[in-house]
Amino acid sequence: MRHEAIYQHVYRDKRAGGTLHSHFRHRRKSYLKRGSGNERRGRLKAQMKIDQRHSVAGERSRPGDRKMNTGIGRRDGPVFVTMVERVSRYNLTALAA
Repeated sequence: MRHEAIYQHVYRDKRAGGTLHSHFRHRRKSYLKRGSGNERRGRLKAQMKIDQRHSVAGERSRPGDRKMNTGIGRRDGPVFVTMVERVSRYNLTALAA
């Protein structure tokens, strides 16, 4: 009997309410579906929405208001950060470790 046929039998047994699957040596990994909408990488925990920020921040009239963005590469790869000072348009870009 092929190993694939054995696994099919065990998973059929599991769907029918059996317990053969509980005797595996390793747990089966669950498949992560792509595009589920639950992506959490690169999100800030205390993130402020644009409509909740001070109205003067959108006018670019006071120095010190900055806009920051992060760009995330592949897994365990480089991350770059860009920061723009909104009045002078001074741009700072750096790699983050």
